[in-house]
Amino acid sequence: MTTDIINWLDIIKTHILALDEEINNKNNDINNIQNKNTELTDELDNLKKVSLVAGLTRQLDERNNKINFLTKQLDNLKKAPTKFIEPSPKILTDDSPDEKSTIDIGYEIINFEDTRLLKNIENRKLYYLSTNDSKGKYAGKISNKGKIKLKD
Repeated sequence: MTTDIINWLDIIKTHILALDEEINNKNNDINNIQNKNTELTDELDNLKKVSLVAGLTRQLDERNNKINFLTKQLDNLKKAPTKFIEPSPKILTDDSPDEKSTIDIGYEIINFEDTRLLKNIENRKLYYLSTNDSKGKYAGKISNKGKIKLKD
């Protein structure tokens, strides 16, 4: 019987030693996992900082582009136009009996660089005004922005 007890004690002892070794292995695994968790948490914090910086950089670039665009628009508006149009206050729509001109309906007389021109109101084409106030040769056109482009 004592031998049985001794055998049982040896079995229990080896079982306890195996369990103790398993506990040590599990503790090592836990420590490794905790270290990896700490590293990943630090990396995530760094990535959040990088993501925040990237977002702020993107916003800054967008605003810089907007500022550049608005600055260009402002510069374009500050530039004085080289040619001014002085529209006549009178739009000729009908020939009056007291006016001796052969100007058709829908035209307007404008002055441009000491030259009198006849402007077609519908299509913005310009014609030279002859000495007897009649429609002369084709002179050019007024652009959509209001600049006069003469045919040379």
